[in-house]
Amino acid sequence: MSIAGTRIRILTAVVMCAALLAPGHAQALTRPEIVPRAKVWTDERVPYSQSRYATEAGVLVTDTVAAVAKTKGYRTDCSGFVSMALGLRTASGAPLSLDTASLPGRLVRTTKSALAPGDVILRPKTLKIDGKTVPYGHAVIFGGWADSAKTHYWGLHQSSSAKGAVRVKIPWGRSGFYSAQGFSPYRFPRLDERPRIEPSF
Repeated sequence: MSIAGTRIRILTAVVMCAALLAPGHAQALTRPEIVPRAKVWTDERVPYSQSRYATEAGVLVTDTVAAVAKTKGYRTDCSGFVSMALGLRTASGAPLSLDTASLPGRLVRTTKSALAPGDVILRPKTLKIDGKTVPYGHAVIFGGWADSAKTHYWGLHQSSSAKGAVRVKIPWGRSGFYSAQGFSPYRFPRLDERPRIEPSF
């Protein structure tokens, strides 16, 4: 093999390793794993908070130092919940909690007809509609269609400070989430797409 060919192979290997270590990579995560991961928090009714963290098992992290908490769990708001369900981690392996503004950078847009369990219904907090920024951002794990007509879907999300993590049936409006505008379907592109297993509700 020529020197140029050897250099190309080495460079390709370096690029592949860098991609595997990039923040937000979900190593060995398959699509059928996402909804069960999300259901752990909904079953435990993990309380909503923008400043607290919980482990993948739904156990609240009690450390008061944020830097320590971030190495042990995911933030218990809507985007932290989605980050946990997708298994996002930093290059060092620590849990990575994105917000609704940064989640789109890790996801790709999809369509209603292509939605599958484990995808995400998202409205970034930076989204503008008619020149005005939306009043809030929100992220939901799509758990599958609740009816054959696709008028309702199962959503798993951190809903509010009153209810915490919940699994609920959500009507598909013109925007995809209740009657609010700006919600769109996304999916995580780095999944191992094995045969789909429809979650049981």
